[in-house]
Amino acid sequence: MTKQELISEVLLTTPSTTNEEQVKEVIDRTMDVIKNAVACGDTVTLRGFGSFVPARRKQKVARVIKTGEAVIVPAQTVPTFKASKAFRDSVKLAATIEA
Repeated sequence: MTKQELISEVLLTTPSTTNEEQVKEVIDRTMDVIKNAVACGDTVTLRGFGSFVPARRKQKVARVIKTGEAVIVPAQTVPTFKASKAFRDSVKLAATIEA
């Protein structure tokens, strides 16, 4: 599902007074708040959905495939998402119904 498809789905379930621009603005602002919080080192938890968490990756040694040369990959912080149990269970249930 793309962002535009998400906006369309939200529009279908909101009052008729809500327009596409309003929904797009709310989704954009929500994503901005989540990105900024995680970038600052905070965890964003949405109950029943999951948590956006900054994770620290250690420095490591990797190899260039072509030459076999060892390269140091520096430590870095990356955003991760951990789905809640309710979310995982609903996906699992949907997958068993489709199968």
